[in-house]
Amino acid sequence: DAGALHGRKVEVIANAPVVVPADAGRIRQVIANVVVNAAQATAPNGKITIDARSEPDAAILTIADDGPVIPADVLAQVFDPFVTTKAHGTGLGLAIAHAIVDAHGGRIWIASSAETGTRVSLQLPASPPAEVSPS
Repeated sequence: DAGALHGRKVEVIANAPVVVPADAGRIRQVIANVVVNAAQATAPNGKITIDARSEPDAAILTIADDGPVIPADVLAQVFDPFVTTKAHGTGLGLAIAHAIVDAHGGRIWIASSAETGTRVSLQLPASPPAEVSPS
């Protein structure tokens, strides 16, 4: 929902190109799901920061917002289907994001505190996951 970003300040930090072998469309979906969640969680003048960095064996993307803290009981379940804190949400966005990142051999995690806001990070390997050969 592009309208969710209206009025929010989005800052992108990328010091170098970040390249990983991945299905670009699926990774865009992950980023869109997380950014829309961040936009919906922040105030109309809220701030969202997207930080992309490359490490020798992986790329890490962190999307942070200055919205309210996610309660610990919800935080433990945010990647489960149908878990949401929104009145009009399906609770599928982060579950889908988790499945996509997992299918790419990566991982996704979330942290939320009053000091740092909410941060969703995803790590994708610099090389594709090894395929299991049939025995």
